[in-house]
Amino acid sequence: MRSIRSTTLKLLVASSLLLGVPAVQADYPLAVEHAQGSVTLQQAPKKVAVFDLATLDTLAALGAEFVDPVYH
Repeated sequence: MRSIRSTTLKLLVASSLLLGVPAVQADYPLAVEHAQGSVTLQQAPKKVAVFDLATLDTLAALGAEFVDPVYH
C-alpha cells in the first residue's frame, strides 16, 4: 500500500510540474523518473494525455485546463 501512495504522490508532483501549475516552478531540462526508467523534458509540454479518470480528477483539482477529448 505504501508503494501505491508513494507512486501516486510522485505522479501528482510530476503532473503539476508538467502542466505548469502556478504553485510549482520547474527548471528545464527536467528529468522525470517513472516505472519504466526516466525521461528528460527539454521544455514544458504543451499537451498531456490522461488515460485514467482518477488522474483526470486529480489534475482538475490542481487547476489544470482541459480540451474536449473527443474532438482534440
